[in-house]
Amino acid sequence: MTDYATAAQVETEFKGVTFSSSTQPTSTELSTMITEASAEIDARLAVKYTTPITGTNALVVVRSICVQLLKGRVNEIRGIKTGGDDDKDYTDPSKLARDMLDKLASGKMKLTDATLAATADGVKSYTYTNSIEPNFDVEESQW
Repeated sequence: MTDYATAAQVETEFKGVTFSSSTQPTSTELSTMITEASAEIDARLAVKYTTPITGTNALVVVRSICVQLLKGRVNEIRGIKTGGDDDKDYTDPSKLARDMLDKLASGKMKLTDATLAATADGVKSYTYTNSIEPNFDVEESQW
């Protein structure tokens, strides 16, 4: 299993915070959270890409997603928000990261140098490879 981020990369999102045995979360808990976030990324992207992700450019994107997943989780633990509880402008960073993962898995976004996974049945089609969504019209003979 590959961890897509390090504690130091997560710490850059929290100015002046160094995770240790006396912080919330602790450095040990953060390490576990990094592994969990990386596993979630692999689970979501495995429908489209071979995991773990290895492409140089793809790793930059995936690292950013991993850090945002962790930022949202650490914010929740630490009770950090950009505004009050009713702040309509606040968007959880982990939600933004999951939205990006969904776009990557569906083909609306691409990891340019990541290896595409073969389809489950072992046959790749032009439609699958190019992320074209099937379109069927109702009550129209298309065959």
